[in-house]
Amino acid sequence: MTAVLQLRPYQHDAVTAVDDPRLPDRFWSKVTPCPMSGCWLWTGSVTGGYGRIRVGSRTDNTMRGAYAHRLAFEVLVEPVAVDLDLDHLCRVRCCVNPAHLEQVTRKVNTQRGVAGATTRARMLGKTHCPAGHEYSGENMYVPPGGGKRDCKICRRARLKKPSTIERAKVRRLERERGRE
Repeated sequence: MTAVLQLRPYQHDAVTAVDDPRLPDRFWSKVTPCPMSGCWLWTGSVTGGYGRIRVGSRTDNTMRGAYAHRLAFEVLVEPVAVDLDLDHLCRVRCCVNPAHLEQVTRKVNTQRGVAGATTRARMLGKTHCPAGHEYSGENMYVPPGGGKRDCKICRRARLKKPSTIERAKVRRLERERGRE
């Protein structure tokens, strides 16, 4: 069974103006709207695919760098919670349209992202464990609540094998017996 991750539809429909006065003209001069996708593409400085802009003032020593999409969301929609990330529902990193952004946990953001999809596809494509046993029916263990599947044959062998701590205790006891 292949899990399909559902993305929520774009939100914040009230935010449609590409020249909203709540953001400075300097911000809007670096934005190019894409009529096909609705994305507001950042044409200014980019780091890791995400738009960057300087905010604050040199005179009062408050100048700092900020992510352009985060600034747009916080000014036009609402502040971003400390423990949440902004997920690009459009999957375009340089998009600064708040209607294409959603506050989610880091885990959800990673799962929805390209890396999460690639990892899921790679793991689902594996038909055998590293030892060569087939992942199927009776030989596949999935922990309660989901998680990483495991080969039952290898899992049984691993659980029977004494842990590193247990082996260290046995060696210590053997050394002590040899001294008596």
